[in-house]
Amino acid sequence: MSESRYINPWIGQSVQYFDSLPSTQELAIELAKKREVPEGTIIRTGHQTAGRGQANNDWQDAGYSNIALSIILYPTSYLRASQSFQLSKWAAVSVYHALREWLPGSFQIKWPNDLWHDERKLSGILIHTSMTGTELQYAVIGIGINVNQDDFGSLSQATSVHRITGKVHDLDQIMTKLIQELNFWFETLTSSDHRQLDLEYLKHLLGFQQQRLFRISGGEIFRASVLGVEENGSLILRDAQKTRRFGFKEIEWLTQ
Repeated sequence: MSESRYINPWIGQSVQYFDSLPSTQELAIELAKKREVPEGTIIRTGHQTAGRGQANNDWQDAGYSNIALSIILYPTSYLRASQSFQLSKWAAVSVYHALREWLPGSFQIKWPNDLWHDERKLSGILIHTSMTGTELQYAVIGIGINVNQDDFGSLSQATSVHRITGKVHDLDQIMTKLIQELNFWFETLTSSDHRQLDLEYLKHLLGFQQQRLFRISGGEIFRASVLGVEENGSLILRDAQKTRRFGFKEIEWLTQ
């Protein structure tokens, strides 16, 4: 894959912008179901009034301060249903590289696909897929990035680019960089060899080959290191005695 970020764009050739929407994800899903728009179409809003995160968690948007968008894909020709977690890797790695230009210090991908800085959530990604047998019919990738928002109410573990840097940032500049990175890594997503994407995801994954504290649904707290992620997205951990695997919402990361 070429190191140049300046490639012919596939993602974002069409961007539909709405001043306000309840949810970019809901509108994008409706459009994807009907195949009314081409692959790579982005639905973006300045103010998302009823956004949701993983497992239907609330996503607070102050309005006109953040990036809120959804991308429509028709991945039947390049991803099997069993490979759908590659979509999470693609989005997370793209957001990570897009934000590096504005953020000092270290920030990481928190499994499955959040971006965290100093133990606080900076960006969230939500994946919706439609499958028929072993085929992915369509996928909608929702991306939310906290850019200029400063007040998150009761969400104590949220942060923003503004909070980290102390500066107000141009949303369109960050959006342009994000589209550039989405296209760059899309080349790997659509290839038959995902190793580069896999390695890049692990390279920036929080807890990879490092000890972290975790809590599972029964209340057990234990220390383990992240070994990797299975094809289906399950997190692989190694504690003092054994290797353990967990699906989404089966395990909680504890603040160090």
